[in-house]
Amino acid sequence: LSVLGVAENEETPELKPAPAPAPAPPLPAVADVVDLVARLRECTAEFRMDKFYADMARPIDRAIAALERADRPLAARELRAALKSLPPANLNAVGLFAAQRQQIESVLSVLGVAKEEQTPALKPAPAPAPRSPPLPLPPLAELSFEQTDAEVTVTLAVPSATKAKDVDVR
Repeated sequence: LSVLGVAENEETPELKPAPAPAPAPPLPAVADVVDLVARLRECTAEFRMDKFYADMARPIDRAIAALERADRPLAARELRAALKSLPPANLNAVGLFAAQRQQIESVLSVLGVAKEEQTPALKPAPAPAPRSPPLPLPPLAELSFEQTDAEVTVTLAVPSATKAKDVDVR
């Protein structure tokens, strides 16, 4: 006890164990996981209908594989990545993939991921600053041309430092 800095006749303070971290909610039952996977497969089918959006199915495919292995943290991470690739709900006036967004959010809520952990709503971009008026155009250069049946001669004013090699005539 003297090594710990406590005299032999003193009482030793009682050590309290650190509180255990809150356990994650249990993974849904097998039947529920099958239902979640079916919902996610509907999303991937919708994305794959168009080549442009087919890549959006990849994180959901990885989430499905993680759910089938009972790897909830990986599934949640992949589903959050999928949500980031979708148009934000508050900026999505045409409702593009709104049903898929709701399905992914519902799967995340079943997995115990809090709403604020999903994807934050994006704020609309601020209006651009007003542009300054355009600079006035320089006056048009002197231009004249003469035309015959065989040729056209065009004469225009150029800066005095212009050399013949600087001009490309076709």
